[in-house]
Amino acid sequence: MCVSYIAFFLHSKECVSNDIAFEVDGDHEEFLFLKSSEVNMRNGPAMSYPIKIKYKACNGYPMRVIAKFENLKFVEDVRGNKGWMHTKLLGRVKHAVIQNKDSKEGFVYAFRFPNSKIGRPIYKIKEGVILRLKKCSNEWCLLSNKKNEFWVQKRFLWGV
Repeated sequence: MCVSYIAFFLHSKECVSNDIAFEVDGDHEEFLFLKSSEVNMRNGPAMSYPIKIKYKACNGYPMRVIAKFENLKFVEDVRGNKGWMHTKLLGRVKHAVIQNKDSKEGFVYAFRFPNSKIGRPIYKIKEGVILRLKKCSNEWCLLSNKKNEFWVQKRFLWGV
């Protein structure tokens, strides 16, 4: 499970990016994925801006791209945290995060086949788990961990 730390800085000035012209792509939703197990999200589009969040043990964690500025991306994570990351830290190997907004159970069911009417669930996967995304149909996605492949309903995934 990915761990993120929100960084608080005393005496740091408010960082606003209103004076920077950046490109926003509203035509389609793009996801990129953390390439390292330790990545920083910053308040502004440069290394000089303070760290907003430190992501640890988050290799493959999906980030939704909101805007681009030179070699930086303004991104959002599954929890709604927004900030800037360097493009070198983001890759295209697809992953998804399990999320279940519809239930208080804290997990979702995974199946051997992409239709829950065919068989019983083979796994219960905890919310927040990052898994490799193989392919998706309209309603289902094939995911994998290091040993197994299984299908999960697309509505329970973030990053697809």
